[in-house]
Amino acid sequence: MTFGGRGPAWPPIVDELVAAWGSRLPAAYVSLLMRCNGGEGTLPVHPHRAILWPADEVLQLNDHFDVGHAYPGLLGIGGDGGANLIAFDTRPPHPWRVVAVPYVGVEQEMREIAPDFTTFRALLGFGAGEEKSDN
Repeated sequence: MTFGGRGPAWPPIVDELVAAWGSRLPAAYVSLLMRCNGGEGTLPVHPHRAILWPADEVLQLNDHFDVGHAYPGLLGIGGDGGANLIAFDTRPPHPWRVVAVPYVGVEQEMREIAPDFTTFRALLGFGAGEEKSDN
């Protein structure tokens, strides 16, 4: 499993994303953006591929795909290159789960990829201690 990331996100863009979602954004996700602003990798579980959006596109793409209306409580952070949105499930309990859900579909088709972003990051091949924990 490998993850090909871009260079670090521009800090003011990350600040804008944090301002929109507050301190609820997982620290491990923010830390990853500061290291690599989006990227692509394989997963050993469904949907088997993850394409994480750059920080400057997260809010715009959530609006474009109408994520808040189609799937209340989800925050899209990427896709799989096909039919699935990869998102945080921001509804309790916490920490936020990482889920896959069809761009066009119903919430009942939602599948958990990982119980938190730290686990998701590990599935992408990041070693322990490379980023901050969600906890």
